[in-house]
This record gives sequence, structure tokens and C-alpha cells, in this order.
Amino acid sequence: MWPGWETEPSSGSRTRSPNGSGRLPRRSFLAAFLGPDWSAVPSPILWLFRWLLFRVEFGAGLIKTRGDPCWRELTCLYYHHETQPMPNPLSWYFHRLPGPLHRLEVLGSHFAQLVAPLLLFFPQPIASFAGLVIFITQAWLVLSGNFSWLNFVPLVLAASAFDDAALARVLPLEGASTTVVAWHEGLVIAFQGTPRTSGPRCPQAHYGSVTVTGVERQPRVPWASWP
Repeated sequence: MWPGWETEPSSGSRTRSPNGSGRLPRRSFLAAFLGPDWSAVPSPILWLFRWLLFRVEFGAGLIKTRGDPCWRELTCLYYHHETQPMPNPLSWYFHRLPGPLHRLEVLGSHFAQLVAPLLLFFPQPIASFAGLVIFITQAWLVLSGNFSWLNFVPLVLAASAFDDAALARVLPLEGASTTVVAWHEGLVIAFQGTPRTSGPRCPQAHYGSVTVTGVERQPRVPWASWP
């Protein structure tokens, strides 16, 4: 799935989702290495899942702060719930929340997308706190709107930020393995170290220090664009 997506002709890039659908095959690829229940998940996989979660959230936060001024003025949610692509039955009620609460929602969104992702790489329990912030924010978005799978993917990725002690509070982990089988970890390291090959890329245009891709005109941060 991943190589097929990466070699997609550039003419098809205009139909790609601007919200990171190109990363969906990468998540599926990583999930294949989670392994059986009798082997603990190798640490490289957990770190790569956190890296993907960081890219999704931090990238979304950068798009907001560099895009419509209403995100910086904390007023976007005055009308977002009403004008989003696919409002759900609860969106009507979220739209009519008090204005000050809408401003708090935007502040919470900025914290969840620009601060919490950085905390994912801190020791526990800070990483678990960051995962919880992101999980709650995405659950709030699921309740207030409808972006199909785009909110459910970060919900799943956020699980990689929790340690066993945090997960044991809500999941039965008594029989879970805490030892990584050697061949499993070796396989993971071998595959993750394989260089990625890519097909044609969609057209790029350069405006000063900002590179835009295709027709989506999204700012790109080089160190947040790998792999």
C-alpha cells in the first residue's frame, strides 16, 4: 500500500486530502510491526508512532497559525461548527456555546497542536499527559464535527504515548507480555532502516522561505516532513 501510494502520478496529487491522507499508508505499514500478543511492542515502533502523531498535530497547528487570522484572534469557532464540511447532529449545540467558551476552545486547540506534540518526546509521565491532551482534543472534535477518519487516526496514535501504568488503568494488561522477542525487534529495525524510494512528486512552487506543494499551498517545515 505504501509504495503504491508513494508512486502515485503527480497528476493525482490535486485530489489528495490536505489533511495528511498521504500518511495513512505509513501508519498502516507501521501497524504491521506491532507484533503478536506474546511479544511486547519494540520501542522503535512506539517512537515512530509518536513521530507520526507529532507530525499530524504540529503540522495542523502550523497551518492554523499561518492561515486564517481568526485562529490567531481566537474567533474561528464563532462560525466553524456551522460551516465545517460535514456537521453532525451535535454541531448545532456546539455552535451555540458562549463566545468566551469558543475562545477557550481555540486556545485549547493551539495547546494540543503546538505544545503537547513537543511533550510526546519527554519522559513519563509527561508523555502520557501529552497523549491524554491530544486524545481528549480529538474526542471533542469527533463529538462536535465529522471529519471521517481524520480524527480517529490521532486517537489511535495517541495510545503510543501512554506507558503501561497509564494503560493499565483502563485496559486489562495482566497477561500482556513485557519482553520483546529478539527476532521481532531485529525485523523492525531492519525494515525501518530501509531507505524509502519515491515516485514522482507533485509540482512545487517557492515563495521566499515557504515551499508549497501542488495546489494546496501548505507551508512545509523540512524537519517535520520526514519520512
